[in-house]
Amino acid sequence: MTIRNHKLRAGIVLSTAIAAPLTVVEAQTQDDENYTVISTEGGMTKSNSVDKIGNSIYSDYSEGFYGSVEILRSVNNGWDWSLSATSQDFGEVNAFDDEYGDSLNYSSSNKIVDFNLGKNFREKNLDVRLSAGVTALQLSQHAAVKGLTEDDDDIFVDNATVEVKYQGFGARVGVDAKLQMGENSPISIFGGVSAALTHGSQNAVTGVDFIYDEVAKGVGQFSLTQRNSRSDNVRHVSANIGLEVEAGNNTTFRIGVRHDEFTSTSGIPINNGNSVDGTTGYVGVAIRF
Repeated sequence: MTIRNHKLRAGIVLSTAIAAPLTVVEAQTQDDENYTVISTEGGMTKSNSVDKIGNSIYSDYSEGFYGSVEILRSVNNGWDWSLSATSQDFGEVNAFDDEYGDSLNYSSSNKIVDFNLGKNFREKNLDVRLSAGVTALQLSQHAAVKGLTEDDDDIFVDNATVEVKYQGFGARVGVDAKLQMGENSPISIFGGVSAALTHGSQNAVTGVDFIYDEVAKGVGQFSLTQRNSRSDNVRHVSANIGLEVEAGNNTTFRIGVRHDEFTSTSGIPINNGNSVDGTTGYVGVAIRF
C-alpha cells in the first residue's frame, strides 16, 4: 500500500511538472493573441493633379501634409479588426501666365476613414494580412481663376471660383505583407495594396464675375453663381512600400512611400479629367499593448 502511495505521489508530481509549462505556454499564446496596436504616420505629400486644370500653363505641383492614425485589435486565431483615419491636405498653388495674364489659385484635401476585419497568415519569415471592410471618403477642391486682358483703354476681367466636395461610402478590400530580413532580424520589408469603391454625392458651387471697363462708357459688371449636385462613384486605390524596424518588444518604426489615386466615374469638375492623385513619403511609429 505504501509503495502504491509513493507511485501515486510520484505520478502527481510528474504530471504537475509537465502540466505547469504547458499552462504557461498556453497563457503566453493567449496573451500573444490578445493585443492592441496603436500606430501613427506623418509626412509630405505631392500631387500632379494641377497639371490637369485648364491649359498646360498650369503645371505646378501641389504639395501638402499627410497624417494617419490607426488602432488594431486582435480577436482570435489570427483574426483582428482595424479602424483608421487618414488625411491629405494640399496647400495652395499659385500659377501665373505672363502671356495671357491668367492666374490660378488651387487647393484640395482628401479624408478617409476605414474599418475592416483582417485574417493573418504566417509562413516562416513572411506575414500576410487579408482584409475587407467599409470606407468613408471626402474629397474637397477649391480653384480660383482670374483672367485679365487690356486693349488700349479697355479692360476685361473674368473671375471664376469653383468649390467641389464629394462625400461617399462603400466597400474596401486590401492585402498587406511583411517579410522579416532573416531569423530574429529587427528589420523587415513591408508593402500593401487596397481598393475601395464608394457611392455618394458631389456638390459644386461655381461663381463667375465679369467686369468690362471702358473710359468712355464707364464700368459694367455681371455676376453669376451656380450650384450643382449629383450622385457619383469614386474609386480609391492605394499602394505602399517601405522598411520597418523593431526597437523593442512593443515599439516599431516605419519609413515608407505610398501612392493614392481617386477616380470619379462622372468626372471631377475642376480637373480636365476624372482623377486626382497623391504620392507621399512618410515616417511612422507603432506601439503594441
